Amino acid sequence: DGPTLVAGDAKPPSNDNLVGEVRVFDLASLDETSQRADSPPPLLAAPDVSDTIPSAAQWQAHEGRVWSLEFSPDGDSIASSADDGKVSVWPADRYQTLVDRTPPDRTVVDFAEAAAAPVTALFDSAGDIYITRQGQPAGRISLAPPRHEAGQIALSRDGTRLAAYDAEHVVHLFDTASSSELAAWALGMRGRLSFSDDARRIAVACFDDNQLVLIDCSSDDPPVAMDMDRPIAPTFVDAGRRLAVTSRNDVHLIDVASATIESTLVGHKSTVKALAWLPETRQLISLGRDRTARFWNLADGSLETTIDIPLVFLNALAVSPDGRTFATAGRDPYVDFWHIPTGQNLMRVEFVAGCDDLAFSADGLKLTGHTQKGGLFTCDATPVANR
Repeated sequence: DGPTLVAGDAKPPSNDNLVGEVRVFDLASLDETSQRADSPPPLLAAPDVSDTIPSAAQWQAHEGRVWSLEFSPDGDSIASSADDGKVSVWPADRYQTLVDRTPPDRTVVDFAEAAAAPVTALFDSAGDIYITRQGQPAGRISLAPPRHEAGQIALSRDGTRLAAYDAEHVVHLFDTASSSELAAWALGMRGRLSFSDDARRIAVACFDDNQLVLIDCSSDDPPVAMDMDRPIAPTFVDAGRRLAVTSRNDVHLIDVASATIESTLVGHKSTVKALAWLPETRQLISLGRDRTARFWNLADGSLETTIDIPLVFLNALAVSPDGRTFATAGRDPYVDFWHIPTGQNLMRVEFVAGCDDLAFSADGLKLTGHTQKGGLFTCDATPVANR
């Protein structure tokens, strides 16, 4: 319909890291001078004229130079091809998400999706947090620009609360409907955030400081800190009564009320990087750098199933809302979808960069990932839904 142009970087840019980018330009934002009838076409006026046109979105699409781009007739998809030998099709909702939430001069520091509501949040490198509800912008929160190692966010299960870790090592609690701040806790350390299902508690795994911090959002009591060796990936289980957290090769189960370790799950041969909880079967999935995903029965702490995943440096794990599919990713440019009842690999999707985080949408039809290059990608999970 004319107001949008998609372009790729066919010429070598000054920064080699930008090779393979796709950029989307908003032609409706051109000023009157550039749209005069006697003016050259705006994109042909000068070699660098694209720098003067607001870029609505951009993302790393290929490892080589992009040579060809095309919108689908209905505008719902963008196809790109490059000299890395690949053709990629990008869903329109991915493009719209980037238009709404990610200015082109910033990178994604962290993102979050509510498990049971169509609410998402994105934390960018300028310190802005963009909240969307049902795909539409719903709020914006500005914090101090995060340092490279900081800037974690988490959404409560119902999407009503957002926790954010800023560059000053302060945990902020926000109401997503109004974007208003409800509370803040200065911890003096950085970490990974997780909400309990009822949003009453927040767990913070402070990796470098060897501490696990428990925050009671409904109380004025100060946070409770526990000494722990390299904690990662805090995950509330059993309706928030217990917390699972990784510590190097092991997984500790913690009684939240008393802040004590109840038991430890032992079996991985290398660092455990991610956890996921299956409430219906009371199973915990752990993903390790030993290239395995392990299923634990939390009723007795026994190991039930081990799935071998032949990829290196696995980092990310997500479970679909129906509890029948889980997805894994890491440094290799692949996302694998696995069938929980059988352990079968259902689908492998290739993308262009390593992955740090994964999250299913509330309807289970999409999977979003955060790349190690500071971008986002979205996979269509429809083929594996309801399997």
